[in-house]
Amino acid sequence: MTPDALGSIQDSFQLGLSATGLTTGKTWFADPGRLGGTIRCLSCQTNGNQQIIACTWGDKGSFGTVLSPDSGRGQEAAADLTRSVREAVLHQGTPANAA
Repeated sequence: MTPDALGSIQDSFQLGLSATGLTTGKTWFADPGRLGGTIRCLSCQTNGNQQIIACTWGDKGSFGTVLSPDSGRGQEAAADLTRSVREAVLHQGTPANAA
């Protein structure tokens, strides 16, 4: 998935959030980590003034979005969470209970 295609997906997501009354802020690209691909993040604010960060990853075989509250730890914390969730979702190891 190209950065442009990922941007298009997240732009649509941003429009949907705006339509629900959320205020969207800036977007930025984050380091995708060892799995490569692209990660793009978007900050937004709820009607109750809670900050939320939505980071979307995309690569050759998958894409997904991780929503997380902005805990005040900054943009990198949201990107770290996204990389961790992505690795857990895409993990191809043997299940622990397999014989």
